Amino acid sequence: MSLQYKYEKKTFPDVLVITVEGSILEKNDTNEVSALIEESIEEGSNKVIMDLGGLDYMNSTGINVLISYLTKLRNDGGEFIITNVSEKVEQLLVITKLFSVFTVVASVEEGLNKFMQTQESN
Repeated sequence: MSLQYKYEKKTFPDVLVITVEGSILEKNDTNEVSALIEESIEEGSNKVIMDLGGLDYMNSTGINVLISYLTKLRNDGGEFIITNVSEKVEQLLVITKLFSVFTVVASVEEGLNKFMQTQESN
């Protein structure tokens, strides 16, 4: 089985940014990204931004993967922000009534600003 997508990891103070490209079709394809998120939580950082700008396609498996990331991070007191959502992925989130469950912003920069505002208000 070949990897249907690729990812890039960037770390900002207390925030992990993951940029994905391609398609999320099978849970096994996301094992490396899941490990990055687990590692981030173990290291004390429970804030993740996932840039979906390069994501061509995502099926229900991809939605389940995003839900699992969101749940892990929120259960740890953190947050999971998705950015650069394509029209197709946005439609999928709206149809499944998950658009309002996720924190969705236009860009990584906006997501970082959102985390900064949250940190300042605490």
